[in-house]
This record gives sequence, structure tokens and C-alpha cells, in this order.
Amino acid sequence: MQLGLPLVRAMRIVRSSVSIWADVHDRTGTPVWPLSFADGVAEAVRAGADAIVVTGKSPDETRRMAEGARTAAPGTPLVVGGGGTPGTIPGFLAVADGV
Repeated sequence: MQLGLPLVRAMRIVRSSVSIWADVHDRTGTPVWPLSFADGVAEAVRAGADAIVVTGKSPDETRRMAEGARTAAPGTPLVVGGGGTPGTIPGFLAVADGV
């Protein structure tokens, strides 16, 4: 299955400096087709994502998602997209590159 967008190819051709941060399985959305979280992360990177953004419905779910994203796309920058508070940020930074 190929999900890559023509936009990504065009950006590479013109050497665009815009980076793509893919929010995989956002907590407020529903995937348009059944794809596991790990497969969604891997596909986003394959399609050209420069970073992965994760936000779960709770801090624990966010940490689990970050750990899964690390496994699915090692070496890809990983950012927690929401839920950061003084109490959650240290735990998020233990598994992600930023909040």
C-alpha cells in the first residue's frame, strides 16, 4: 500500500525547507482506514514525515504511544503534542525529544 503524497515529492524536488510533522492517531481523530499505530508511524515516515507527533487521551497513553513510535521509527524525531504540565513533562521527555 502506498500512501505517499505528491506534495512530499514536490517538496524534495524544489528542496523546500519546510518540515512535515505527522500527528499519528491524534486523540481527537479517527483513522480513515484501519491501520495500527505502529504501521501508521512507519508509513508516515516512509511517506516523508520529518518528525512524529503523539498525543494520547491520558499521560500514560501518551507515553505508551511515544514508546511505540520509537520502536516503529527509530531515529525519527518524536514530539508529544499535548498534555504537557509541570507534572507530566519530565515523564514525556524521558520518551520523546520534545513537548
